[in-house]
Parts: sequence; C-alpha cells; structure tokens
Amino acid sequence: MTDRHNDQDEGRGALREQLPRIDAPTSLHGRVHAALRQRGLIRYRRSTSTWGLLAAGAVLCFAAGLFTGRVSSRQAAVAVAPRYALLLYGGSEGDTDAARAARAEEYHRWALSLSGDARFVSGEELGRVVDELPARSLREPVAGFFLIHASSDELATRIARGCPHLKYGGRVVVQTIGS
Repeated sequence: MTDRHNDQDEGRGALREQLPRIDAPTSLHGRVHAALRQRGLIRYRRSTSTWGLLAAGAVLCFAAGLFTGRVSSRQAAVAVAPRYALLLYGGSEGDTDAARAARAEEYHRWALSLSGDARFVSGEELGRVVDELPARSLREPVAGFFLIHASSDELATRIARGCPHLKYGGRVVVQTIGS
C-alpha cells in the first residue's frame, strides 16, 4: 500500500514537470490578497513590536485613568465647597465692539486662571434688559456674572478683588448661591 501511494505522488510530480509554467500577472496577487483581506478571510499577524506598542498604549491609558481619578476626586472636593455668584455691574459704557471683544477675552483668561481652593464654573456677559416684573425702574442692570466654587467667603471676596471688571470702573457683588 505504501508503494502504491508513493507511485501516485511520483506520477503527479512527473506530470507537473511536463506542463508548461505559466506565471500569473504581478497585479493579480495584490488584487486577490486585498479582496481576501477585505472579506476578512485573511489577516496579518501583528509583529512583536506592534504588540509592544499596544502594551505600552494600554499602560499609558491605565496611567491616564489613574491621573484622571485623582484630578476628579480633587474637583469633587472643590465641588462641595460653597458656590458664589460674582455679579458684575457697570463698567462697559461706550465700548466699541473691538474693545468689548478684547475685554471678554481678558475676563475669560482671568476666570480660567482660578486654581487651588477656588474654581471657575461659568460666566456670561448679559445683554439688554427686556423687562422688569413688577416694573421698578432699574438703576443699574447686571452686566454679567461669574459662578465660582470657593472654600470660604474670604477667598470668594479675594477672587472678586482680582476681577478685571474693577479696573474698567465696574462693581463686583459677591453673593452666595443657596444657603
């Protein structure tokens, strides 16, 4: 039985040698390979260096998660601190659009610079007063506001003293939010 099996193998080899060799066009190999890869029938094995890069990326993601957890726990500690509204009055009469835009950028940079036991939450420049109910003739409408977290009334007042609105002739009223 083994002799017959060997004879068949030799016969095939002999026939193969008698047939003319036809090489496929060079572009065919690439097209077939791309089509098989597209259908998910073949995949490339990742090299050792690729796996190393993936492992390094996983370590970096883990470290970033640890760092984020520390930052968010610090922010959570600040978030339970009292909240304050810094109400801005006056100080913007006669500004051109360019001056108003430059001032808004200055206020924005100031708010983002808050750190430590204080944190900027939000802020907006307010527009014109539409109505007042009941009508009482407003003396001076609120021009804008900042919402902040601060660890104490004293710190909130110190922050308000640094507000750029004061150097433009405006007033800043510090008021607690909630109880």
